[in-house]
Amino acid sequence: MSAIVAQPPLISRREWRRVILFALIVMLVTALPYLLGALLNTPDRIFGGLLIGLEDQYSYLAKMVQGAQGAWLFHLPYTATPHPGIFLYSFYLVLGKFSAIFGLSQVGLYHVARVVLGFICLLVIYRFIAEFVAPPAVRFLTFVLIALAGGPGWIAFLLGQPTILNSLPLEFIVPEGFTFLMLYTLPHLLLARALLLLGAIGVWRAGRSGSIKLALGAGGLWLIMSIIQPIYSAVVLVIAALMFISRSIVLRRPAWTQARAGIIAGVMALPMVVYVVLVFNSDPTFKPWSQTPITSPGPALYLLSYGVPLLLAIGGLVYVLRRRNAGLLFIGLWMLVVPFLVYAPTNAQRRLIESWQIPLSILAAYGLVRYVLLPLRRLHARRAWRYSMRKLERSLITLLIVLLMPTYIIMFAWHIGTEVTRWPTLYQSASLTATTDWLAQNASYTDGVLAAYDTSTIIPARAPVRVMLGHPSETIDVDLRKDEVKRFFDPAMSDSWRRDLMSGLNLDYVWYGPNERALGAYDPAQSPFLQPVFSAGDTQLYKRIAPWP
Repeated sequence: MSAIVAQPPLISRREWRRVILFALIVMLVTALPYLLGALLNTPDRIFGGLLIGLEDQYSYLAKMVQGAQGAWLFHLPYTATPHPGIFLYSFYLVLGKFSAIFGLSQVGLYHVARVVLGFICLLVIYRFIAEFVAPPAVRFLTFVLIALAGGPGWIAFLLGQPTILNSLPLEFIVPEGFTFLMLYTLPHLLLARALLLLGAIGVWRAGRSGSIKLALGAGGLWLIMSIIQPIYSAVVLVIAALMFISRSIVLRRPAWTQARAGIIAGVMALPMVVYVVLVFNSDPTFKPWSQTPITSPGPALYLLSYGVPLLLAIGGLVYVLRRRNAGLLFIGLWMLVVPFLVYAPTNAQRRLIESWQIPLSILAAYGLVRYVLLPLRRLHARRAWRYSMRKLERSLITLLIVLLMPTYIIMFAWHIGTEVTRWPTLYQSASLTATTDWLAQNASYTDGVLAAYDTSTIIPARAPVRVMLGHPSETIDVDLRKDEVKRFFDPAMSDSWRRDLMSGLNLDYVWYGPNERALGAYDPAQSPFLQPVFSAGDTQLYKRIAPWP
C-alpha cells in the first residue's frame, strides 16, 4: 500500500531556482525574434508583430480589437454577413479590454501575455511532473525535453523539401503536440494547458484524500480551461478516466474516491462544450465554421515526428508498467491511449494530442536513465573507465537535446532572415497602417470593408470593422468570396453588379491598394456610387453613397 500512496518529495528551493532560471531563459529566447522585428522598423515598413501562423494570429488580434471596443460576445470579423454574437474567445476579448484600459497596443499586450503565461505554464508543467516523478534529475530532464523538443522537420529543410509525408512538419502546425511552438505563438493555449494540468493535479490528489473541495477546485480550473479552449474538455475527461483505471488496477478494486473526484471535476468542464455544440449546430453562420476539419495525418507522420523520444519512451513504459505505482501507471496509460484519441470521430482530431508530450517525455526520461545511462554506469564500474561517467551522461543528454532542437533553430534563423530583409508578409506599409488607423477612428463593427484577401487578413486586427474574407475558416464560403472580390476588380463587370454585391453583404467601404490593383484594372474612382474618404500613399479608401444613385 505504501507504494500506492507515497508521494514524490517536495521540490526544493534549489530545484525551483533552476527551473525558474530555465523558464526565464526559454521565454526570453522566444521573445528575441519579435523584439528584433520591432527594432528593424522603418517609417515605410512597420513590423506587424507576428512571425508564424499569420492568419490565425491576426484573427486573435482582431478578437482583441473587438474586446477593446467593449464586446463581450464574439462575432466573426472575417465574415461580412450579419450574425449574432456568441460566448467564445473570451480570453482575447478580455485581453482586448485590458489593452484599452492601459492604452497598450493589441499586439504588444499579446506578446506580454504570451511571455508571462508561457513562464507560468512552464512552472506548472514542472509541478505536474513532480507530482508523479520522484528523482529530481529525471524531473528536470523531462522538463527540458518538453520545453525544447521538436521533430524531424529540419531533415526536410536540409533536403530542400517543405513537407514530410505530404504534410508540413507537425512541429510547425500542432502547438498542442510541441510545447516550444506553443510558447512561441499562442498565449491562450498556454493558459489553457496550465489550467488543465493544475486541475489534473487536484483531481489526482482528491482521488487519494477524498476531498470534495479539492475536486470542486479542480473542476473550477477545468471549467475556465473549457471556456478558453472547449475541445480540451475531451482531454481532461480521458485523463480523469485513466486516473481511476490506474488507481483501481494498483488497488485491485475500484478506486471510488478517484472516480468521484474525476466525475465532479469532469462534469464541471462540460457546460461550455454543450453550449458550443448547441450554437454550432443551430446557427447557420457558425455551423460551416465549426465544420472546418483539423484532422490528424497518418500514423507514420506521428511516429516520425516523435521518433527518438518515442523509442526511449517505449523502454520507459516497460519500466513503469513493472512497478506497483499508480501515478506512473497513469502516465503510461496516458501515453498509450492518446494515439487512438487523435483519430476520434471529430473535426478537431489534432487538438486532442494536447499535453501528450508530457507523459511521452516522462517515459522517455525514464527510458534513457534505465536502459542507457544505468547500463553505462555498470560498464563504467566494471572497466574502471578513466573518462568521467558524469561527463559522459551530460554529453549523451546534450546530444539528445541537440538532435531534437534543429528545427526550431532553423526556424529562428529563417525568421531573423525574413525580418532583416523586411518581407512584405511580416512588415506592413505606412499607407496600410495609416488607412487602418483612419478606420479605427471613423468606423465601427457595423461597417464592412471590401478588400483583397491578404489585405483583409490584417484590417480587422487593426480596426473594429468587418471584412468579407481574410481567414481560411472564419470566412464563410471563402472560395466564393475570393472569386467575388476578384470579379469586383475586373473592369468587365458592371457597376450594378458591384453595387448589388456590396448591398447584399452590407459592405460600406472599398479598400484600393497594391493587392487590389493586382486583381484587375478597375478603379473605384470611376464608379458614381463610391466617394473617396481617405488616401495615404498608394492606398485609397472609398465609401458607398447611400441611397444608391
